[in-house]
Amino acid sequence: MTFVIVCEIAEQEGQLVHKCYDYTIPVDTKMVKLNLRGNARVGECYEIGPDASIELTFLQLTNILQNGVTFHWPDFQVNLIGDVLHITTEVTCHKKGSLGVLEGRFGGRPFSWKIGFVRDPQGLLKESYKIGKQHKVVLRYAPLPEVPEVFEIVEAFEFGHSDVKLTLSKKKSDGDDKENGKKRKTAPKGKAGRNGGRKALGCC
Repeated sequence: MTFVIVCEIAEQEGQLVHKCYDYTIPVDTKMVKLNLRGNARVGECYEIGPDASIELTFLQLTNILQNGVTFHWPDFQVNLIGDVLHITTEVTCHKKGSLGVLEGRFGGRPFSWKIGFVRDPQGLLKESYKIGKQHKVVLRYAPLPEVPEVFEIVEAFEFGHSDVKLTLSKKKSDGDDKENGKKRKTAPKGKAGRNGGRKALGCC
């Protein structure tokens, strides 16, 4: 089975192309282009069965409920803010030096067992790697050229207190920017679908 969530809808050569995030294997996620159906929406999730003969480049499906493709209700929360996909889930910050041979892959990188690796451009979780913590986070779909992680953290909550937001003090932020010689870059806000306004989709 392959599990995808629709992130963007665009028109290509006269037909709709759905840019989807394949989160089937969290440690090996990828973006795929599918042609689902005309009324498929950003934020909807689908399960694609093996009989769909999916190739992870472009899939022509005239009926979403045939060819082994069905709706899927994930165990993370999906919201649209404007046209942009947001996901609420949990990420793990593994304790520095505790991963052995996996340190190079997981060390210093927020990881969700549901979504995969994500970016933390604000450095909200920077201190969490000292002892290892898990946080509730809000992710925004914000792809960048040549960057595999397409979701970035826009909000994070205190470890053990999912209603208390983490903040980065101005003094610390300014110090980090000075050290880096420039401000952190985040993806620009923009349209990622055809849905306007703020919509809470729940679990797709």
